[in-house]
Amino acid sequence: MTHNSKKAWATIMKLNTDKNTQTRVAAVTPNEVENQALLNGKPLHKERGCLKKMKHEMDNILQDSDEQFELFTIEKLQEALKHLKQGKAVGLDGITTEVIQHFGTRARSWVLALFNNCATTFCIPKIWGRARVVALLKPGKDPKIRKSYRPIFLLCILYKLYERMIMVRMFSTVEEQQSRDQAGFRPGRSC
Repeated sequence: MTHNSKKAWATIMKLNTDKNTQTRVAAVTPNEVENQALLNGKPLHKERGCLKKMKHEMDNILQDSDEQFELFTIEKLQEALKHLKQGKAVGLDGITTEVIQHFGTRARSWVLALFNNCATTFCIPKIWGRARVVALLKPGKDPKIRKSYRPIFLLCILYKLYERMIMVRMFSTVEEQQSRDQAGFRPGRSC
């Protein structure tokens, strides 16, 4: 038990669980929580115009660039796989971190080809753009009020892996262009 923290926590939870405890059913429906989450995340009219302008500017930058995209390598994929956390909730595709980490050579090659295709065509699978939404009751809040729930958006693990590979690729370029005085949102430099 000293070497496996998951087993230890599972045992502790079994010991602490009261078998007579009844599960409460929330008075708020999933649709009400979804509607509130959509309201919270909906951009204002001014923001929509700004987003369109930003997209247009990015398209212009990409068209003007002569640089070729350097394809991801199997080594970079394996490095990114090491950083995936196990035991996390899955997205709509239902693929767990553990399954991806145990992919064989052919499956990893297929994932690498998928990621390189996504990066060169600027298109991702539609399912990656969707999320499973889970509503968690905020501590000490009334379960009858829909604003008392925190929506958690569960993304596909393959999408998270792809994002990590993009982030690692971009980090060195962005880091070089940052001022030495910029400390916020940088590893090892915040207060």
